[in-house]
Amino acid sequence: MAHLLPHYGPALDRLTTLIAKAPRARHVLDHVSATPETVLRRALLLGARFWLPGARLLCVGDHDLTSLAVKLVHPETDVTVVDVDERILAYLDEQRLGVRTRWADLRLGLPPSARDHDLALTDPPYTPEGTGLFVARAVEGLKDGGGCCWRTGPASVRRCWRSRCSRSCRS
Repeated sequence: MAHLLPHYGPALDRLTTLIAKAPRARHVLDHVSATPETVLRRALLLGARFWLPGARLLCVGDHDLTSLAVKLVHPETDVTVVDVDERILAYLDEQRLGVRTRWADLRLGLPPSARDHDLALTDPPYTPEGTGLFVARAVEGLKDGGGCCWRTGPASVRRCWRSRCSRSCRS
């Protein structure tokens, strides 16, 4: 996807500004920031692999602001973010790009309004417990027959595509 970045200069510039002004990472929440280029590449990869017009995308945690990158390059995508960090949710709302936000303590499950999505995306904390929790919530947010659980990890991108993704989705 890196070869496409020059074609998305305005989106990259906007993401650079958005990320610079976003609430700072919180160590207690295991936040690790991504670069504007990485976030834009994620959005482009989603569009290359999945039909996004009209799709319902759930972002489980979004300190990286991937939801905003998706809305900038695929504005027809219906995006919902679930996060425990109220600062991130407020910041996403302030941008007025059409990202729906929901607060949730992921240890307790997803709110009903964060279910029934076509796709789920998460970049979980880099611990086995964090990964398991975030991926489980991503799967919980998929509609019956939903085809994708997407997980970005520290060393690689892992995907599980299934015609019916199970609650024990593992890559």
